[in-house]
Amino acid sequence: MERWHISLSTWLRDYLYFPLGGNRKGKIRTYINLIVVMTLGGLWHGATWNYAVWGIFHGCGLAVERLLGVNQTSKEIQARSNSFWQQFLLDLIRWVLIFSFVSIGWIFFKLVNFDAAIDFSLL
Repeated sequence: MERWHISLSTWLRDYLYFPLGGNRKGKIRTYINLIVVMTLGGLWHGATWNYAVWGIFHGCGLAVERLLGVNQTSKEIQARSNSFWQQFLLDLIRWVLIFSFVSIGWIFFKLVNFDAAIDFSLL
């Protein structure tokens, strides 16, 4: 029996990211594809500027994450590191930064309009 239900992330990957070329057309094109797909994912949630900015924000975050190699597994990073505590500290810093980034992004998603998001973020 085949499943007829598909998650939004799977749909974005299979029907937008892969047809755009995914990561097979070079690094710059990969970053552009990530931003485009996340922007369209934001617009899927609502056709207002705050959702588009939310998508662009997350797309840029994914592009920067890929550019800096943050998405490497802990084992790949740990293979280069001798200290457990050094790795633990790096993982903790990475977790705090990613959590902060995503939390700031939720401002644009949750507030009623873009002007309110800008006002809230400037406080």
